[in-house]
Amino acid sequence: TCKVIAVKDKNGQNTVCAYLVVKEADKAKITEALSMILPVYMIPQDFIAVDEFPLNLNGKIDKNKLVYLYK
Repeated sequence: TCKVIAVKDKNGQNTVCAYLVVKEADKAKITEALSMILPVYMIPQDFIAVDEFPLNLNGKIDKNKLVYLYK
């Protein structure tokens, strides 16, 4: 399972970050696979492995909590 959102990097610029429910994320392998089907600008700059997605009260993925995992 994956969720991709735009987050602010350390320079305040928007960047694309993918959150994956996996034990560990091999950025090189994922980037290589995505480069075969996506244009370069759509490939996330960062991949963060999580045990589970944080949910809000409605049971949807809480994007605000995911942003804190990026920092």
